[in-house]
Amino acid sequence: MFPSLNNLFSPVCRFYLHMKLRRILSAFLCIGFFFSCNSTSDTSKEAPQEMDDASTSPAQELSFEQEILAKAMEAHGGESALNAHFEFDFRDKHYVYNMQEGIYQYERHFEDSLGQEVRDILENDKFTRLIQGDTVQVTQERADAYANSVNSVIYFSFLPFRLKDPAVQMQSLGACEIKGMPYEKIFVTFRQEDGGKDYSDKYVYWFHQEKGTLDYLAYSYEVDEGGTRFREAINPREVGGLRFQDYINYAGEKDTDVRQMDSLFQAGSLEEVSRIENVNIQKIAAEQ
Repeated sequence: MFPSLNNLFSPVCRFYLHMKLRRILSAFLCIGFFFSCNSTSDTSKEAPQEMDDASTSPAQELSFEQEILAKAMEAHGGESALNAHFEFDFRDKHYVYNMQEGIYQYERHFEDSLGQEVRDILENDKFTRLIQGDTVQVTQERADAYANSVNSVIYFSFLPFRLKDPAVQMQSLGACEIKGMPYEKIFVTFRQEDGGKDYSDKYVYWFHQEKGTLDYLAYSYEVDEGGTRFREAINPREVGGLRFQDYINYAGEKDTDVRQMDSLFQAGSLEEVSRIENVNIQKIAAEQ
């Protein structure tokens, strides 16, 4: 016969059983508290790590090449050139540069052989030619040639700011010296998308390591049977808060590697072919 429950749970037994249950319950509570504390502690340790990752995110860091460009832009007047309105003369033509939040309008004004006033207007998505104030139709081939000519003059006049274009791809070629001065050498190519018709052109820029100024550049081009050029900046001056400079233009052999043109320049192997000089530079006041 099994003993009755009343005999099993006598007052003494019930006392010891009650004490044992309290110890077991206390043990479970301590274990639960321990794991709860560890979980909270782990979470508090991980949170700062996530903030560190966000603060050092690659999207927020500048590459070495971008740092060089940022320093150069600052040396040439800062990002004000990205929202600016200027006019100047180059050779026998008048140019107007108007850039506002990535929306641009470049103009070229001159008289043709008949004495008629010609106004070429290049905007983000179109080219327009006016003669004596009236829009004239031109073939697509001519429109492309005129647009490229206007864009080329503006491009070189507002370096290094045009290197902010989304199609630009930059690669450091390391440090070097030209005429005993230290430079960072940056190789530039262009993505086909947004790179325009001359996306295959290649450029090299030499930025002064200390001052950040763009003092030399070289490029190859494919139009007009192709060729190479090396330019030495001269006559720097400030107009309207921006640094403008002229260039001595040297020619290299057609197939010369533009990355080696600084060596050819210092060896005296390049021929001067022209001077790039902008005059009558003025900042156009914003309309009220």
